[in-house]
Amino acid sequence: MTVYELSFLILPSIPEDELSNVVDSIKSVVTKEGGVEIDAELPFKHPLAYEMSKTIGASRYVLKDAYIGWMKFEVEPSSISTIR
Repeated sequence: MTVYELSFLILPSIPEDELSNVVDSIKSVVTKEGGVEIDAELPFKHPLAYEMSKTIGASRYVLKDAYIGWMKFEVEPSSISTIR
C-alpha cells in the first residue's frame, strides 16, 4: 500500500450544507477502490491566488474563490489511476 494525498476545489456556488455530500462522494471513489482514509480536512472557502474558469454544460464560470479540501489515504498503486 502507498500513501497518497488528494486536494480538491469545490465550486463556491455549492451551498455549505451540501459540501458534506460532495466530500462523501469523493471519499466513496477512494474507498470503492480499496483505499483507507488516514486523515482529511473539511473544505473551507478561500480566495484563489488567480482566477480559474470552469465550464459546466453550456455555462462558463470564472472563479475567484472556492472551497478547498484534502484527504490523505492509503491504497494499492494499481488502483490510483482509477481514482484519478
